[in-house]
Amino acid sequence: MALRKADTVQAVETSLRLIDGLASLNGASTTQLAAHLDLPKSTAHTCRRSSSTNIS
Repeated sequence: MALRKADTVQAVETSLRLIDGLASLNGASTTQLAAHLDLPKSTAHTCRRSSSTNIS
């Protein structure tokens, strides 16, 4: 299943929100970050896990 451009843009926007949230909360837990950004914990966890495994 190919990603649509809108899906990619939404994923990037969510990732940027998470990065900004982590910066403003000084590295908060996944639960704190999800609450701060009004996102499901599963979304915050998946994005955090993805970003930490893709950093070289």
